Amino acid sequence: MISSTGEVEHKLHASGIGQPEPRFPDRGSRIKVAILDTGLDVSHPDIKAREERIKDVRSWVDGLDGKQDRNAGDSCGHGTHVTSLLLDFAPDSDVYVARIAKDQPESPGQIAKVRTVQHPSYARTDGEI
Repeated sequence: MISSTGEVEHKLHASGIGQPEPRFPDRGSRIKVAILDTGLDVSHPDIKAREERIKDVRSWVDGLDGKQDRNAGDSCGHGTHVTSLLLDFAPDSDVYVARIAKDQPESPGQIAKVRTVQHPSYARTDGEI
């Protein structure tokens, strides 16, 4: 029975009953995900176990300006943790890691540098990053 305050209706809505099913890409379709963070420790066991899904690792710190650098590491571990979570929860993803910081971004311009890079592995199929 629905109360005058709509309590039951609210409970149904909050539980997801009557809501449309979430839409996901077809299973097996690969999606590209770029992680802009503190880098990646490719020797970490969680990463090493799924390294075939790490398509590229580049760095924008220490003057590398987007050069490929799988050995740059991750001095604080945040980027490695984020990448590991993505690998766990998005099994159909191919991951591209951009190291834009050691501990925190040096400046907001670091993100802009990554956004303007002209590299096919970081671009969507329509050419947008």
